[in-house]
Amino acid sequence: MNKSTTFFALLILGIVLSACKGEASESSLEDAGDFANWEAWSIIWQTADTYEDVTVKIGDKQKTYLPEQENYVFLAVQAEILNISQGTQEMRFWQGPIYLTDQDHNVYDLVGVAHDDTILMAPPYLLENKTRFTTVKWNNDGRFFTVAYQADPQSWFMQATPNAVFHVDFLFTVPGGISGLVMQFGNGMIVKIGQ
Repeated sequence: MNKSTTFFALLILGIVLSACKGEASESSLEDAGDFANWEAWSIIWQTADTYEDVTVKIGDKQKTYLPEQENYVFLAVQAEILNISQGTQEMRFWQGPIYLTDQDHNVYDLVGVAHDDTILMAPPYLLENKTRFTTVKWNNDGRFFTVAYQADPQSWFMQATPNAVFHVDFLFTVPGGISGLVMQFGNGMIVKIGQ
């Protein structure tokens, strides 16, 4: 291999490594919860309810899930979400940045997002391993919001026009009867659930 060929090969390798480094930086931002323009959103946490099971309906298919762990329940933490900006906004998130902790510092991961009858679960609770979404539109004024689950890569997605207020439940599985949970949300928000 002559000197110019060696130099060219090293140059290409350097470019590839730089690109890989850029992708790793973007991934670490996602892990840190930097997945929306948070100044564009108003989030008001409303209620937290437990359920022994959750029924997912997709078209004519339906399946009822129980938490995988014995004596666990599904916990739904409801948020009222409003786009307060002047344009359509997006919010995409992964399981990592949204989780619950208890007094012993155990971590309980996000397993799903629900809007009314539409429940978008992550494995192992997903009925189908496909991208699924629901869109709600208001009459004649152009307002809408969309909630989606994308199977590859595993992530949830929300999009809303200005002044389109909607309610979403963030679903977790936790031990039955547990109290003193704290929800860590991706924008650094901490939500205390029960005391």
